[in-house]
Amino acid sequence: STQRLQTQGSYQGVTAAESGIQSSPKQRSLGRDISLTWNMVKGSYINILLLVAPFAIASYLHDWGAGPTFLLNFLTMMPLASMLSNFTEELALHLGETLGGLCNATFGNAVEVVIAVLALRQGQIRVVQASMLGSILSNLLLVLGTCFFMGGTRFREQQFNTTNASANTSLLLLSSLALVLPTPFAAYNEFNNAQV
Repeated sequence: STQRLQTQGSYQGVTAAESGIQSSPKQRSLGRDISLTWNMVKGSYINILLLVAPFAIASYLHDWGAGPTFLLNFLTMMPLASMLSNFTEELALHLGETLGGLCNATFGNAVEVVIAVLALRQGQIRVVQASMLGSILSNLLLVLGTCFFMGGTRFREQQFNTTNASANTSLLLLSSLALVLPTPFAAYNEFNNAQV
């Protein structure tokens, strides 16, 4: 029993036997949660930008102007996107290849989903289309090209799953075409933006 208490207490840095205080399971759980959260925040240098979050909220509430509000919120989104990416990667490791890929595709595009919902509520269809097309093209060209480049700096010859690569490329190409094709069709038939 003493060894068990020492093992549980040593996770928090001091054993329960050394402190002389019997902590409840709820206190141990809260302490562990705080410790894990702190380790997550200090795990990456970009997470220091989380300190900007209160100023971003204050800039909106006190109407500091569109420029500063955008900049502060942009800086706040960077560590949050990084944390979301780390979270989805860790979750994907435990779910397997198929569910992990679905989880990465879903949570990896959370920013685009938020933008799409907010813009659609305001009737900004062009913003939604541009956001989705930009996300697709960045995944298709920028991310894939960066992966090839970085892999090429370390390995002379790279190997990858051709079935998954061709399926992903086909899906990205199809979704790009689905977003681009209505524009020339509407221009040819002289539709207005509301009809597109």
